[in-house]
Amino acid sequence: MPVYNEEKSIRDVISKALQLEDVDILVVDDASKDRTTEMILDFKNDRIKILRHPINMGYGTAIRTGLKWGLSKGYELFLIMDADGQHLPEEFSKLFPFVDKFDIVLGSRFSSGFKSTYRIPFLRKLGMIFFSHLIMLITFRRIYDTTTGFQVFNRKTACILKEIYPYDFPDAEVILKLMLLNLRVKEVPVRMLERESGTSMIGFLKSIYYPFRQSLGIISFLIYPKEKKEVRKLCF
Repeated sequence: MPVYNEEKSIRDVISKALQLEDVDILVVDDASKDRTTEMILDFKNDRIKILRHPINMGYGTAIRTGLKWGLSKGYELFLIMDADGQHLPEEFSKLFPFVDKFDIVLGSRFSSGFKSTYRIPFLRKLGMIFFSHLIMLITFRRIYDTTTGFQVFNRKTACILKEIYPYDFPDAEVILKLMLLNLRVKEVPVRMLERESGTSMIGFLKSIYYPFRQSLGIISFLIYPKEKKEVRKLCF
């Protein structure tokens, strides 16, 4: 669970996450400036672990930090969710039935096509539709919610993600790379809420740069086979 300045939501999110059985919680604090870390430590629960970056390093780096820690501890199943209150831990129950047949299961805001009761900013939804069509064009498979951060995946996928996860922007680029590596990807509709507080780890200026960065990452992965070969050698 990557976090950055989530003191208003973190207590409730972790309280709900603790209701999941047989699940340990790792929080990677990306140098929050508020009381996020202190509020996590207040739980005094052995199931909660916290790692803290000395400086803000971005969402992707926080994910990599968590994956490396989890792999080093021998975990076989990994769950990723945001700490801003948008993701509901209880919704993981909709993803768990598919973990034996798929390498990664994505929680989707869309219930049918691009229909959703979740309010998505126009430009962001436009980007999601663009990358959804791009993934379809390249892989002949449809993924609707290309920016979901609500995921469950196995150890092999975690190994791959710690190598290919962009340090700044994840999402469509990562999903496409996994599909090109022939991983089994499943998308499942889940309920999500809108952010009510906290600070997004991807700001306004970065959101403008996002489509270009994603496109370059995808093109690079398609043209240059070196990254695919290195990942296959390490994780397959």
